[in-house]
Amino acid sequence: MIAATLAGWRVDATVVDIVIALSLVFVGVVGWFGRPIQWRWFGLGVFAFGLVHGLGLSTRLQDLGLPADGLFGRVIAFNVGVEIGQLLAIAVMIVLGKLAARVVTWSRAHKAAHGGLVAAGLVAAVVLSVVAVTAEPADAIGSCSVRPRTETYPGGEGGHPARDFYEPTESPR
Repeated sequence: MIAATLAGWRVDATVVDIVIALSLVFVGVVGWFGRPIQWRWFGLGVFAFGLVHGLGLSTRLQDLGLPADGLFGRVIAFNVGVEIGQLLAIAVMIVLGKLAARVVTWSRAHKAAHGGLVAAGLVAAVVLSVVAVTAEPADAIGSCSVRPRTETYPGGEGGHPARDFYEPTESPR
């Protein structure tokens, strides 16, 4: 994410969202079959999904229009914040999973949970793909633009301020 942001690499946000949905399918399938005997392929899969996630975050971060000065520090701070958020989310999921394991006694519950994860990921990927293919371009729906001001208002007695912008210490009247 850091290298992509500093280099200005960008990817299509919809494609990233679809890959994120497919990463749910990946985790669900791995969980369905149990811990892998060969961790190398699992590690490669996690690495590939991580790269795509990082590129997607980089694209979203670049969309914020951060100033160039101090960009490295801002990207590091953003990345640390994302990692802290992920660790907190994982901690909550572990606690909820441990609590659910005490209540649910069904022997196939883990298979059902992983199957549900696969189904949710597939549905999300399909929906995102269909929306991406069938959606009209943004320009056809409408656009937002800044245009030069064409109206002028008299200042003073007409109730309108004499200027367009006042400093915080100035009064418009």
